[in-house]
Amino acid sequence: MALNARSAGERSITMAIFVMSANLAGIIGSQLFQAQDAPIYRTGWTVIMALVSIALLMSMIANVQYWLLNRFQKRKGEERYHY
Repeated sequence: MALNARSAGERSITMAIFVMSANLAGIIGSQLFQAQDAPIYRTGWTVIMALVSIALLMSMIANVQYWLLNRFQKRKGEERYHY
C-alpha cells in the first residue's frame, strides 16, 4: 500500500477503506453462513468462492495495469512514481 499511495492523504484513505472492508467482511460472513445451512453451508461457500475468484481476477488485472503504467513512464522518461 505504501508503494502505490503517493501522499499521506492517499495512504490514510486507502487504510480507512481497507479497515472498512475488513469490518464489512465480518458482517457479510455472519449473514452468509446461516445456521439452517449447517453443516455444509453450500450457499456461503458458493458465494465466498465466487468473490475470491473475482478478487483474483481483479488483482491480476491490477498487476497488468501497474506493469503497463511503469512501462509507459519509462518510455516517457518519467521515473517519479513506481507502482
